[in-house]
Amino acid sequence: GADRVLEKAINDENITVNINATTSNQTKEGGNIVGGAFGGNTVKEDGKVVAEQTVNTNHTEKMEKLFDADTGVIAMHETIEAYQGARSSPNAKPSTIGSGKDTGFLKAHDMANATDSRAKRQIVDYLSLSVDKKNNVIISNRKNNKSTTLYQLKKQ
Repeated sequence: GADRVLEKAINDENITVNINATTSNQTKEGGNIVGGAFGGNTVKEDGKVVAEQTVNTNHTEKMEKLFDADTGVIAMHETIEAYQGARSSPNAKPSTIGSGKDTGFLKAHDMANATDSRAKRQIVDYLSLSVDKKNNVIISNRKNNKSTTLYQLKKQ
């Protein structure tokens, strides 16, 4: 399960996963975040892969509360997603909500869900995402019909 893959990621000398914990609603590149964001990865000259992932700790707290999910389940999912992306899609580009780019993200996301089904079972299966007229990013739990605002999108 997840613990075994996390241990493998920690001990993998050929893949480094950098987790950028932030309270910003955008990645360094300006992409919008909902919980976390796939930052892609780079293959270095020596063949080693460096993966990047962003996790918004304010979002994860709100999401885990809204879905009554295990604390830390999103951070675990994001870490495994970055590692699986580095393994399955070397040189994948970043992908964020609304970017419309599948750069290895979907494969990595599905692999992370298969590795640790808690995020899928507790959150993803019931998650609905919307943006209202005031540009608020809203997440809803279809299981209990509750919702919360994560943040307001910046005007472009």
